[in-house]
Amino acid sequence: MYRKDLIIGEKFGDRVVIEQLEERKHGYVWYLVKCKCGNISKLSGSYLRQYPNKKCNSCTKLDKSPKGKNHCNFKHGLASRSLGKDRLYHIWVCMRQRCNNPNAKQYKDYGGRGITICKEWDSIEQFVKDMGERPSIRHTLDRIDNNKGYCKENCRWATFEEQARNKRNNRLYKLPDGTRIVKQALIDSLEWTNDMFKRRIKSMGLPKILEMYQQKINKPNVKS
Repeated sequence: MYRKDLIIGEKFGDRVVIEQLEERKHGYVWYLVKCKCGNISKLSGSYLRQYPNKKCNSCTKLDKSPKGKNHCNFKHGLASRSLGKDRLYHIWVCMRQRCNNPNAKQYKDYGGRGITICKEWDSIEQFVKDMGERPSIRHTLDRIDNNKGYCKENCRWATFEEQARNKRNNRLYKLPDGTRIVKQALIDSLEWTNDMFKRRIKSMGLPKILEMYQQKINKPNVKS
């Protein structure tokens, strides 16, 4: 059976009892407790005994906030559409999907045949640091040696024409201006999934998609 009163200075997890209050509520004795983060709260002795290791509200909010690159909710800012960085994030995510996700449509051509991603590129910040910004919308991520994985030494930003010469199984589409584009490079540049591409081929037709893409790459960049 619990004793009625707590002792000043008694610890419960990260909190310590600093004062016993005169207040009584529902028959419980209430205390002021101070957390290691500095937050002071009013809790009953019964609550402290029942949840001795429970964190205070401030610590709970801090744990849920982005506070470091290893935190599950860390926000790197590289998916920001408003900052124009979402394409790099999209490229990084697609790379990881086709190498690490057995349910991905392209997995058999990447992860399924042993194409891996270097551990350093588990971090999108390191990926961006190593590869830098895309030179243009016509450039996509390309492996120099198609039998090796994704790493700084084996990757480059290449145009679609350059990638077309480097693909194992090339499927090329002819654009309205006469140049050719690899199918997957077209899908990645439009930021679609393969399923989206199939649906829009049926609904829009390939010529319309190629025309839309041509207009997109010819559209001048407007800088504020």
